[in-house]
Amino acid sequence: MRIFALAVLVFLFAACGTTGKIPPENVSPLLDTSEGMKMYDFQLIYGKNNVEGWLLVNRNKSGNQRFILTSHIGMSLFDLEGTSDEYRILYVVDFLDRERALDLLWSDFSILFSPQILKKTNFEINENGNIRMLETGHGPLKTLITAKDYEGGFPKTIQIDHPRLRLSVLIKQPDNVEGSLLY
Repeated sequence: MRIFALAVLVFLFAACGTTGKIPPENVSPLLDTSEGMKMYDFQLIYGKNNVEGWLLVNRNKSGNQRFILTSHIGMSLFDLEGTSDEYRILYVVDFLDRERALDLLWSDFSILFSPQILKKTNFEINENGNIRMLETGHGPLKTLITAKDYEGGFPKTIQIDHPRLRLSVLIKQPDNVEGSLLY
């Protein structure tokens, strides 16, 4: 009976994912880094405020990441470009033009392109070797990233939470982009 209970316990822990199963340098990105523009549904929740729209993601030939957030009616909210170390603002709407807010968003987006950039990061990996959960930082800068619904090596849903800041970002791959503004 003890052996059976132990076997069930081991099975449950293995099924829920393991922390640090693969080295951080071998972790694959959470956002598609192939060429071309990618479109995601985007929702940012801060306290009682809510911003929704489309997040357009691209990596150019020089390796710079670019993130463009537009509202559902097509108004650009921000356009940021850079590397994991630094970024530049190509455009930002007045109510989002806060250095600390943009720094935090850029840091979150950079982690999605390159999860291994942060040295002190805890990973939970699913049975296919994909990131299920990523945790970094502590205190107000603690970041929890949850990825699920993998398809083609990338998650369809990414949740970024900053618990102490009461800030949450949801990025979802739309089911059908045929009717989007890009085509």
